[in-house]
Amino acid sequence: MSIKKKGAKGSLWASATRMTVSLLDFAVYAYLARVLPLDIFGFLGVGLLVVEFVNALVNAGINQNLIQRNKWESNYVNSTFSLILLTCLGFSLLIALVAGPLAYFLYSPLTGWILFALAGIPILGGIEIVFKAKLQRDFRNKKLSQIYVVASLCSSCLTLVLAFIGWGVWSIIVGKYVNSLLKITLLHTSSGVKIKLGIDRQHILELWQFIKPMVGAAVLTFFNDKTTNMLTAAVLGPASFAILNVAKKANRIVSDSTISPINSMMVPMFSRIGDSSAISGLYIRLVTVSTFIVIPIFMGLAAIADPFVTIAFGDKFIESAEYITIMSFTIFPAILSWYLPNLLVAKGKTNVAFKLTLFTLGANILVSVSTIWFGISTMLISVVAVNFLLLPLRFKIVNEYVDVDLRKLLTSISPQYICALLMFVSVYLVKAELRSYIGNEIVLLMVLISVGGLLYPLFNFIIFKKHTIKTLYEVKSIFLTHKT
Repeated sequence: MSIKKKGAKGSLWASATRMTVSLLDFAVYAYLARVLPLDIFGFLGVGLLVVEFVNALVNAGINQNLIQRNKWESNYVNSTFSLILLTCLGFSLLIALVAGPLAYFLYSPLTGWILFALAGIPILGGIEIVFKAKLQRDFRNKKLSQIYVVASLCSSCLTLVLAFIGWGVWSIIVGKYVNSLLKITLLHTSSGVKIKLGIDRQHILELWQFIKPMVGAAVLTFFNDKTTNMLTAAVLGPASFAILNVAKKANRIVSDSTISPINSMMVPMFSRIGDSSAISGLYIRLVTVSTFIVIPIFMGLAAIADPFVTIAFGDKFIESAEYITIMSFTIFPAILSWYLPNLLVAKGKTNVAFKLTLFTLGANILVSVSTIWFGISTMLISVVAVNFLLLPLRFKIVNEYVDVDLRKLLTSISPQYICALLMFVSVYLVKAELRSYIGNEIVLLMVLISVGGLLYPLFNFIIFKKHTIKTLYEVKSIFLTHKT
């Protein structure tokens, strides 16, 4: 099977996995959002945010390094695993002995206890990295998917049961430990990797040279994604943070189920392709196919945000609907450049990937800090605008190392953009009319989803028939044809 087909098949499995895991996680999140007071839910979110940051540091570049190496060497793997374990232990101690007490005395006692309880999660998350990398390297994505789904299903069910009987925020903490322990057990068994603790200084130097810019990029990516959350928590308080977090959760589910799986396959796919023109062509094809599938989902979510939020989270989060609609428009510039850092990593340009992320982060932080004082909506609109403005500059940086024709890319994806916008406007207008006739939010949501699902392909075939047929053949070529 060709590299493109292996990567596409891996993306399908990863997408199915992330979608399943995201839906299970969303069920837990939505239930807790309903039963917990706004401020308590906000404090929980702040605690989870700190642990998410540590996990981003731990995961930065290590599995990419193991995937892209020419050979899987046991001694190198042992050194990597040992280093991860020591690093995670250090981070866990920092959370328990520094972050927890600081949060307890300076922010809220509950957040401090939550951080203390979550301190062991980075250790468990780090242990699974090597086993996961082996399965990804061997394109055993089906097995990886099964493991993640089983672990998520078990932990989500346990969390919901504990939340139902009154455990509150502690139910999700117990669920996270169960999820991590299940994944470690299943990944270790499936990967067949045998570990012996020990560190070779030469191996660590090689690993550090690779991941050094990636650690920086991980920090920047985290802050790029979470700056608005952190500013909201600091300036407007835990209740406003909880409302914004709900909006971001909805958008993240869509991206985790669609864009992220393809992005995760970029390194193993592109690292095995030497021809620069072939890389450029494949990049444009993947973005075109991604756009055809992803853009209408985001625009559909933007159009149906208010009934969706009411059904999933309750009336107390209705303000989140406006934020979901605004943030969904970030997808237009984002999908064009989402894969660029991993494209650079695959070609060994990790320092450039770091600089690219730094460039984007600097602009987003500057805009967010300047506009949070005017409200969350103003801040989000400003962030969307700056992402449009930065797009040509990001491609200019990338094209110094990997030639990607932006003009050709824009020509290839413009029909999907136009049709998605037409669908959004149509569904939004239909929603305003149907509210007078349909009082049940669930029925209204189902009708609107059906209208959007009908209009998007209809607009594509009526306005851009030739391009749509060509794109559908591309989807079939990449994802559905398995001949070598």
